Amino acid sequence: MTRLCQVKKELKKKEIEIYIFKLAKEYQGRISAIEIVRVGDDKFSLQIKPEYTEDVKKFASGGLLKEAVMRTLTIIAAKQPISKSFLVKVRGAGAYDHVKELLQNELISEEKKGRSSELRTTERFADMFGLPRDINEMKRTLSRQLGIKDDKKEKEAEKEAE
Repeated sequence: MTRLCQVKKELKKKEIEIYIFKLAKEYQGRISAIEIVRVGDDKFSLQIKPEYTEDVKKFASGGLLKEAVMRTLTIIAAKQPISKSFLVKVRGAGAYDHVKELLQNELISEEKKGRSSELRTTERFADMFGLPRDINEMKRTLSRQLGIKDDKKEKEAEKEAE
């Protein structure tokens, strides 16, 4: 096995990716609950294989965020910038507590806009979830990963079809 710590630091990105892919393939060959997956265009993550998540949940207490908070965060990330008032209409009054928790974890930022606030994800969010820091690129990546269709493109296609 090639150890990444033995690799020279002057390697180019492509060379490093080759080592990571070799390591990922090695993990696939093991009887292990761990795998290495590509996240986004240029990041990798060490994670629990999906088939083991239910077993792990039995002895590992929750992650950083509760599922409801993660859903709220996903909406913020996919629709940003998004007004807090619109988010509350979509997610309900519990979204106020979700926003508070996300702000405390520095995963979103809040900027006052009139009577409401505008919410966006932070660089910490992008880094934590292996997403691009550029908001437009992040939204495209999330759309692909979540299978969300681009409403603008759909409407343009409908107009062309008419």
